Amino acid sequence: MRRILVALSGLMLAEFLDRALGQLHWQDAELHLLHVVDTRPLAEFGLAAGALPARTGRAAEQMRAMGALGGEAGRRMLEEAEALVAARRAAGGAIRRLQRTGVPEHEIVAAAYEVGADLIVLGAAEEPAGPAPPGPGPRARFPHRRLTPTVRFVVDHAPCDVLLLYAGPRG
Repeated sequence: MRRILVALSGLMLAEFLDRALGQLHWQDAELHLLHVVDTRPLAEFGLAAGALPARTGRAAEQMRAMGALGGEAGRRMLEEAEALVAARRAAGGAIRRLQRTGVPEHEIVAAAYEVGADLIVLGAAEEPAGPAPPGPGPRARFPHRRLTPTVRFVVDHAPCDVLLLYAGPRG
């Protein structure tokens, strides 16, 4: 049975899942829906707050509260994603929810190894069309596609194929 790891970020969740499921032969696949609570912002907050000794205790308490909020938001997103996938799936393989805490790119690759993923599905951002290219010829506008450091890391280190789906309208 194929194992597909779908990394969720929460942006345009329903649209992303519709596009992902439309691209895959997933009816009999085991789907692993993954959300990672990114710890980098909390670490930066802690460093900034730690520079003020009088606020260190309060900063630690605020960091714990922010981490708990991130975890709860991730759990809700995973529940919503599972419901969306289950509604489109008549029968077939299992749907599993995974939530991890850490650096997203590292956690996505680690989860792919742990579940024995055959495919990782990631979303990527697409910027609006830029200015027309200089010179003669058609003055078409091409979308700017930039891979984030997270996407680059996963593509470079994944133990399996990676399907990259761009957000936004197709044209």
